Amino acid sequence: RFLGEETIAVGKKDVTAHHFVRERTMSGAQVGTERTEVWYAADSGLILRNERTVEARSDTPIGPTTYSESGEFHLVEVDPA
Repeated sequence: RFLGEETIAVGKKDVTAHHFVRERTMSGAQVGTERTEVWYAADSGLILRNERTVEARSDTPIGPTTYSESGEFHLVEVDPA
């Protein structure tokens, strides 16, 4: 889903970005949620930032288990060195 256009700082530059989010709900043997947010440079489509969280729960022979993940990466400079 497109959330809108934003200006974000990349290094010392302000970059116009398109902000998208994807949310997913898991059901069945594994239940939980996944959310990913991505910011793309409006002029080139270059990924500027990505944030992701996941939580999934499952029943196992030894009891319930939960998998959690949280991570992000971001571009530090627009121009290659």
